[in-house]
Amino acid sequence: MRQTFKHIKHGDLDFKKWDRCVNNSQWPSLFAQSFYLNAVSPGWEALVKGDYESVFPVTKKRKFGYTYLPHPPFTGQLGLFGKFTKETEKELLSQLQSKFRLIEIELNCKHSLQHPSCFEKHTYVIDYSKPFEFNENTRRNIKRALKLGLQIEVIEEKSLLSLSKKHLDSFISEVLKIDHYGLRRFHELLKAALHHKQIKTYCTTNQKGELLAIAHFIYSKHQVVYLKGTNLDKEANSGSMHLLMSRAIEDFKGKASVFDFSGGSIPNIARFFKGLGGEPLCYPVFKYNKLPGFIKLLKGKSLSS
Repeated sequence: MRQTFKHIKHGDLDFKKWDRCVNNSQWPSLFAQSFYLNAVSPGWEALVKGDYESVFPVTKKRKFGYTYLPHPPFTGQLGLFGKFTKETEKELLSQLQSKFRLIEIELNCKHSLQHPSCFEKHTYVIDYSKPFEFNENTRRNIKRALKLGLQIEVIEEKSLLSLSKKHLDSFISEVLKIDHYGLRRFHELLKAALHHKQIKTYCTTNQKGELLAIAHFIYSKHQVVYLKGTNLDKEANSGSMHLLMSRAIEDFKGKASVFDFSGGSIPNIARFFKGLGGEPLCYPVFKYNKLPGFIKLLKGKSLSS
């Protein structure tokens, strides 16, 4: 008898089985681990086939009387995990279209089904099993930072949240244009990663002890994710962020399989990641919109929170 996906409410999910399925997948994404989803998409549900043989996180929301499926903030590739085929993918996308009038979700790089509602996106990654190197510009910036006497420190857990709020919140809100809801989710994600001891935060300081750059990295045995970071000395062009990123990349070598820069669609950001040894990794985005016309006009920011 053919198995179909069961829709399981959040309170009925078996997180141990869920995480086991994700971690045994071809792409054991950190973004799909239960602690991560609990932080970025509270109350998330799931489509599950069999005894957690194949799983899909349902990060739904409801507004204007419509239930829709948005991609959670600060989250990369989701989609199907566990054992699946093209037929499983086809069945899943069909089921999603029957449940939701609006879907904007990033699938993972192991999806292979071609679908008219899918388009390609990419991130940059370092596969630690393959040779990689920093380019000349990156090496030059690192050399400049060292010549200026800049140093890298790992921020203590007790100071992580307060320093992040002080130095990163304004960047996230004003530069990245993340709304208040998204910023709350960011704070909850940091707390969850701290609780599970899966976060490491670096900062660059000058000889006076002043903080010049800060960045968070969430990690598992498979994947290191550059969550968010910024340098506070952009006009000085001191190489503070190049030095920080190079240290993190070297530190996680041998401790994880993949370093995921978690982005790279913006050209200058892509150049920065490529300069650090990043290679593009493509994955599909499933986008489907059958909302009535008047709701489409309101969609933008109104449906993002």
